[in-house]
Amino acid sequence: MVIIYMIHDHLLFVGNDKFENDGLIKYSQRYMKELNAPVLWFHVDDLSSPHAYVRLNEGEKEPSPILVQLCSQIVKNGSIEGVKRPAVDVIYTSCANLTKSKGMKVGQVSFLPGAHVVTVHGVRKDNNLLKQLEKVKEIQDLVTMEKELDDLIHNSKKKKAAKNDDDWDEDDWGIGDDDAPKQTSLKDQMAAAPKAEFSTNLEDDFM
Repeated sequence: MVIIYMIHDHLLFVGNDKFENDGLIKYSQRYMKELNAPVLWFHVDDLSSPHAYVRLNEGEKEPSPILVQLCSQIVKNGSIEGVKRPAVDVIYTSCANLTKSKGMKVGQVSFLPGAHVVTVHGVRKDNNLLKQLEKVKEIQDLVTMEKELDDLIHNSKKKKAAKNDDDWDEDDWGIGDDDAPKQTSLKDQMAAAPKAEFSTNLEDDFM
């Protein structure tokens, strides 16, 4: 089972054991390839710890400070040795930089040559953040996550196809401006539709 945390519009997820980590790496790399959105991997440096992941949104290049803090707390608190220490260093990198070679044990990973790895120094336990994480903690299975990813990929392809249709104009059909029928594109209809309001209270809890 995979432990997940929905922090506003970002999904954080952690493998329940080392056997799930290999599947989560494949899931994350497929997510990046198909949806063109980064997934970051977090781990306590030089110690055994959980592997934590966070899905960024399309267009985001770097995680926000609060996402870094939350993932750092997750891996420190889940490390048998790290939780005993006053502070640990946490590393993170894009899942695209992760690789497995023959002979590596289950759950073990290494980095591709030249991979950019960021180190967060001196991570200390933050009880407030851990309590807030516990409030939104849920359990999910990898099969369901992969099904959700299939749906996201399908919807993304549909949106791209709709955008390509909207990119046609009258000149493509040899129709003059005066003769062109007045119509509202799907893009315009969506822009005019009422927008759902999302509460940011949850995100504020983590500030």
